[in-house]
Amino acid sequence: MLLEAKRIVKRFGGLVANDGVDLSVDEGEIIGLIGPNGAGKTTLFNCITGFLRPEAGTIVFDGTDITGWPPHRVTRRGIARTFQLVRNMDGLTIEENVMIGALARTNHPDEARRVARSVLELVGLDRAAHRYPGEMPLAVQKQMELARALATRPRLVMLDEVASGLSPEEMEEFAELVRRIHQERRVAFVVIEHVMEFVLPLSHRVLVLSGGKPIAEGTPEEVTRNPAVIEAYLGESHAASR
Repeated sequence: MLLEAKRIVKRFGGLVANDGVDLSVDEGEIIGLIGPNGAGKTTLFNCITGFLRPEAGTIVFDGTDITGWPPHRVTRRGIARTFQLVRNMDGLTIEENVMIGALARTNHPDEARRVARSVLELVGLDRAAHRYPGEMPLAVQKQMELARALATRPRLVMLDEVASGLSPEEMEEFAELVRRIHQERRVAFVVIEHVMEFVLPLSHRVLVLSGGKPIAEGTPEEVTRNPAVIEAYLGESHAASR
């Protein structure tokens, strides 16, 4: 098992955002994480990646307990992430933005530039390397953020609503990019998403949260037929369309 988060609890005052959540990821697996707004999905990401410390539970990555580690240590251990809102450094070029990811693993700028160029070629942005992210469409900025995550040389990438704001064509292109990276580099992914047409075909397994608690887990086909998931999140119209 690559990642095992067990019985994670995170509170914000009287609000329990994660209430005993388990998440496991095997090597090379793609996990979808779905649920209504406020279900605790991004909070779980933040606990795993070190932006928040859970009140209870353990997070084990590749056999090492990383519970409460700061983000930079989690990154160096092999977990990278993207964010709901793209975090560009607009004064830097796309290549320089990606170099920042590479610098998590090396102190040598020339090596960081080499890694950045390799990853930009992988995601199809090598010709845009010297452009500024603020000049580019949202889809390109999201590709750049994925490239920056990949430049840290992760074994697990956690994607937070990467399909948000993309056209259907852009979503399909991004899904194909994730599949290709998964196949070529055997990187595991956990994907938070509200766009079911994006996340369900991509995922090997899906975990559904509602009210901070897991309510279902299984294949995409199993969870979309689960009465609790239909009631809490998908609705009868989605279930009827499957």
